[in-house]
Amino acid sequence: MIAKLSPRQAGVATSGDYERFFMKEGERYHHLLNPSTGTPARECQSVTVMAPSAMAADALATAVFVLGPPKGLALLKRMNDVHAIIVDRGGSVLVSPHWPKGILLPP
Repeated sequence: MIAKLSPRQAGVATSGDYERFFMKEGERYHHLLNPSTGTPARECQSVTVMAPSAMAADALATAVFVLGPPKGLALLKRMNDVHAIIVDRGGSVLVSPHWPKGILLPP
């Protein structure tokens, strides 16, 4: 666990490759596929999104996971009411622009 969230009137969803995967010849395979290549998205380990609804949070968590941090953060920058915590493939934790104060708490 990297943080606790304390959202108010928001939906929260996480997409990640850390629970359902298998290794083959040193390569990690999971269920979050890049539609342009048909192969697993490789730039993120986990994306948690907080949005006005759980359905929006779920869709955006998957989209940002597949897009990867640079493109995912660019998308979120245009959405003032949507926020994300991204763990990239190297384990670095990124927080989207406009993250509301007091919502992200230490674990």
